[in-house]
Amino acid sequence: MARQHVTVALSGDGGDELFFGYGRYLDAKRIWKVIGGWPANARMAFAALIRRASRMADGWGRWGFRTRRLQHRIKAETFDDFYANLASLSLVPTTPIDWPRGLVGSPPLPTIPDQMRASTMRMMFIDQSLYLPEDILTKVDRASMAVALELRPPLLDHRVVEFCWRLPQSWLFNGRNGKMLLRKLLYRLIPPGLLERPKHGFDFPLDDWLRQPLRNWMIDLLNADEIRREGYLDDKVIAALVAEHLAGHGDHGYALWPALMFQSWLNSTR
Repeated sequence: MARQHVTVALSGDGGDELFFGYGRYLDAKRIWKVIGGWPANARMAFAALIRRASRMADGWGRWGFRTRRLQHRIKAETFDDFYANLASLSLVPTTPIDWPRGLVGSPPLPTIPDQMRASTMRMMFIDQSLYLPEDILTKVDRASMAVALELRPPLLDHRVVEFCWRLPQSWLFNGRNGKMLLRKLLYRLIPPGLLERPKHGFDFPLDDWLRQPLRNWMIDLLNADEIRREGYLDDKVIAALVAEHLAGHGDHGYALWPALMFQSWLNSTR
């Protein structure tokens, strides 16, 4: 639609990573504030307890999946590991590897400078080093160039980035909301009601697609017998997620999508 009118457009990419805009930043700080102070053996013991419970919960659909995911996150030895796991979508159950490390393990984190002791800075640094260039900017570049639209992100000008890294944390978030500096600037130009709306990502309707036009494709690819024979994915958990999703008892599109892509790739190698 934009390309019908212009050949160059501006995007707001980088705003969340530079100005503490993701809700998971606040979630991570709150959760780690509780479990981060636990001794390592206490966290491991609690994770083991949850793991035993999750084995019993495999038949509970989304609850079995969630308890296993929680167990994996609690085991994180450092805040960086905890946040990387929290931000990851690749929590697809695998066997016989300890669930759910993912199909290819966790990506290596960038080397984080010692002066970044605050968890706020560490989360933003990880996202600026990995999530922003490897996911967000890649996706936006492909989508815009597919229609010959030149898309430029002014917030990622190196002078803006350098300025953001010199800001005190109180200018980024107030303990409840992020992007405080941007909010104060925009309050001068935009009605507050437009700025205070809940954050809404620019996502495609994957959950609906897997229930309707892609339903049969998903069922064929995630055939339990084939998954069990191949031995890469946990067929019971995958089957529970598919059943919950198709019944409308949970939205598991983002949990199932990596499994679908893996199975699709696996079929293409045969």
